[in-house]
Amino acid sequence: MLFPYAGSASVIRKDGTKSALLDWDIQNGTMPIHDIHPASYDPKARLALMDDMGVWAHVIYPNVTGFGAHKLMAIDRDVALMILSVYTDACAEMQEESGGRLFPQALIPFWDMELALQELDRIHSLGLRGITMSSEPHSAGLPDITAPHWEPLWDACQSLGLPVNFHVGSSEFGKEAFEKGTWPGLDKIRKQCRRLRPAGDAQRPRPGQHPDQ
Repeated sequence: MLFPYAGSASVIRKDGTKSALLDWDIQNGTMPIHDIHPASYDPKARLALMDDMGVWAHVIYPNVTGFGAHKLMAIDRDVALMILSVYTDACAEMQEESGGRLFPQALIPFWDMELALQELDRIHSLGLRGITMSSEPHSAGLPDITAPHWEPLWDACQSLGLPVNFHVGSSEFGKEAFEKGTWPGLDKIRKQCRRLRPAGDAQRPRPGQHPDQ
């Protein structure tokens, strides 16, 4: 088997116990595929588990490609597009097989606006309910998500009724915005807010800092 470990596909064992977070490698995994719970990959097994738990529906996100598919930017573009296409088709099959209880979110080639808009139309035609998007595309040299560059994408998503899912801090792409608390396009606003803080805030210690420091 080319990839014998589950990676980020599951942290749940067949007996229902979980892999500890500190033991979990999101890329390479700690559990072989044959040891993970079938509900991690089998829609029928997942629905059965959801019934046992009293859960009606799940919104499902990708992991291995990065939450918004940013890891695909590091490989051949044609291969990346093929992966996205196959993934989206699989999402549609899972949603249909679940009878409208599992809602996997699609991925788009956000690094190419024209292709991204084309894929949005296909995603909508397949009946999928939303997409995931990298929250820090500027980390790869693209405009940050507050820039006008992305307005055609937001307009298309709104027109098609496709929600956009973000996960700030979900990967190395998220570290900068997670630490700064904003995107570069909003940096002026952040600095203005810092200047407008009440005087007493300046005396509050930072996390881990002794009050006398």
